Amino acid sequence: MLDPKGDTALYLLYAYARLDSILRKAGIDQAKALDMAKTAKIKITHEKERKLIVEILQFPEVLDTFTQELLPHKLCTLIYNIASYVGEFYESCKVIGSPEQDSRLMLIAASLQMMKCIFNLLGIEPLNKI
Repeated sequence: MLDPKGDTALYLLYAYARLDSILRKAGIDQAKALDMAKTAKIKITHEKERKLIVEILQFPEVLDTFTQELLPHKLCTLIYNIASYVGEFYESCKVIGSPEQDSRLMLIAASLQMMKCIFNLLGIEPLNKI
């Protein structure tokens, strides 16, 4: 049996699918949420949002290490950390119907985009539903 908790591909795929589900429930797709970021800014109003953003911002450095030193486990660690912070974020921060809804939807879209990029680099096809 596959373990949906901890440092497993299923855990990462579940986090990705969960974020995609939140966007669907909000009636918005990832592209539209990312387009919103062109005219609006993500407002950090909760510590869990900050932790997630800080982790996402690690990507350029981790990607450089991955390409220069051929260390794929660095990408695995990053996506695991993002998935962990995503879980903390959506458990602590109301998204749909909150005053911060647009900002949080943009953060979810950015997280999805980052996770999809890492999945692709690792040769894993992300799933929108599990």
